[in-house]
Amino acid sequence: MFGLGIAEILVILVLALIFIGPKKLPEIAVNLGKGIREFNRARQGIVDSINTVKNDVEEQTKSILDEEVHSEDTSSDHAATAKTDENKDPERRE
Repeated sequence: MFGLGIAEILVILVLALIFIGPKKLPEIAVNLGKGIREFNRARQGIVDSINTVKNDVEEQTKSILDEEVHSEDTSSDHAATAKTDENKDPERRE
């Protein structure tokens, strides 16, 4: 945990107990826990928002690409039909 051994953690806890006192230490620990919990909720909310936007962009991109592919298929079908019509009726050529 943060590169600290058990001895270092015990020293920090003893110093906190001496300077803060036995009555305030639990309050501080509870508030610290609440702060960390709230931070994680906010972080998760941001991650969820980013994922939602990412998914929306991916869906829109896919939709646009599908429309382009569909319009290219339609134009190539029209071009193929026009060539076939020209080959059938040589008098229509200009």
